[in-house]
Amino acid sequence: GGTIEGFQDPKFKRLPKALITCGVISLFCGVFAAIAANLGGLI
Repeated sequence: GGTIEGFQDPKFKRLPKALITCGVISLFCGVFAAIAANLGGLI
């Protein structure tokens, strides 16, 4: 299901899955941004 349907699901209120997913995405975006910045600097 989509993120909107997930957040409306009562099960997500009892599980910190949303927070974990947000943290993982933030970490992934941070690493990707760092790699992109390094590649941009080299090129």
